[in-house]
Amino acid sequence: MAIPPGYSHCHQCANPQPQQPQYPQPAQFQPPAAGTVPCPRCRGQVVIGSTSCPTCGYVPGVDPAPQAQWPPQQPAGPKASVAANFWMQVDKHASLDKLEGFSLKEMFSEVFRKRTQDEVDDYFQVGTRLTTPEITEVPTGWPKPWFFGRMLMFVGLLYFVQYLAFQQFQNSLMLPGMMITGALAMPFATAILFFELNAPRNVSFPRVLTLLCAGGVLSIFVSLIGFELTSLHRYLGAPAAGIVEETGKLIAVVLMVRKGDKKYILNGCLFGAAVGAGFAAFESAGYAFNAFLSGLPDKSQAGILFAAQGMVKSIMLRGMLAPFGHVAWTGITAGVLWRARAHKSSLADALMDGKFLRAFFLVVLLHATWNFTAGFGLLIALPFMAFVGVVSWYLVFGIVQQGLRQVSGAQTMTKTGVLRAFDLSTMKQG
Repeated sequence: MAIPPGYSHCHQCANPQPQQPQYPQPAQFQPPAAGTVPCPRCRGQVVIGSTSCPTCGYVPGVDPAPQAQWPPQQPAGPKASVAANFWMQVDKHASLDKLEGFSLKEMFSEVFRKRTQDEVDDYFQVGTRLTTPEITEVPTGWPKPWFFGRMLMFVGLLYFVQYLAFQQFQNSLMLPGMMITGALAMPFATAILFFELNAPRNVSFPRVLTLLCAGGVLSIFVSLIGFELTSLHRYLGAPAAGIVEETGKLIAVVLMVRKGDKKYILNGCLFGAAVGAGFAAFESAGYAFNAFLSGLPDKSQAGILFAAQGMVKSIMLRGMLAPFGHVAWTGITAGVLWRARAHKSSLADALMDGKFLRAFFLVVLLHATWNFTAGFGLLIALPFMAFVGVVSWYLVFGIVQQGLRQVSGAQTMTKTGVLRAFDLSTMKQG
């Protein structure tokens, strides 16, 4: 029976008047900064007058409007899986969106496809004034990298041949080559993977090699200074490397990429991954050398053979773990820094950006966790390292997705004849 207006209960059944649902207001609402508005898709800050969001590339009136929902979706209490809650928190702290249209199987579907030598040669002729494609020609779907797999197999084969030669002829002159190729194989292949994920194709391969070699040396040097000045390792132990080394690597990236001509998020990921690969390769070579020295009982041929076994174990273990450590971590931190630089007027402002600091702290925490568990032995440490590796690459793919959306926004503005936001004051590189 209908209840007349003004009555709170039905006079026949005494049921209460149904109440309209009252949605809660946003908790701790923070008004946007002066001169900015929140992006309806990623909630990032957009300077008034800009034609697109500098973080996700959303263009009002051109891109389909996001389906706003209020109240916002929350985990369904105890019914929601622990994993779903965890990944939501990771996205929140790193200011990422949920991965959409992503498939590892599809992404790596081109790895074993047969290529001609001309295709390989043309693949690397990018990043110069004459070979950088127009932004409108850049594909914005999930990339399908393939060359990194070939490079991994090639360098891995070189290491295997050297190892067989050492075992067969027992010539100690093979050991330095084994250290170099073994330490370099996996980090170098992972850096090439980031090179292939750089959809704008506006960074040349020689520049990547420069960052890997010089950036790797510089980042180790800066980190050693950090350890010396802070003495954090004396108080925190191995986890102190999470703070010192991630800071040192990021400083190396900033020092080596001072020009503001590469302003896409994907550029930052590539720069960071290249420096991280150099750091990982040189560090692994050092650990292999230490393993050899610590296992060397004497300078006899038998002693050298014995010590070489420990060196080989170090190279193999660190090689397998390399993609989940320094390369990914520095790719993440540099990527989120370039994301912050997209809407900050200076590098200093970007470094103080809250979203950048939260993501950077998350990477430091991952690195510290990795080092902390390593002290409990390999059997206990490996599950934790696997967990850290999965989280690290989840962050990598989330940032790559944001980078692809940024490129998509730049394409839309170019096609519609609108001045690109990357040329405006909101995109200054400092």
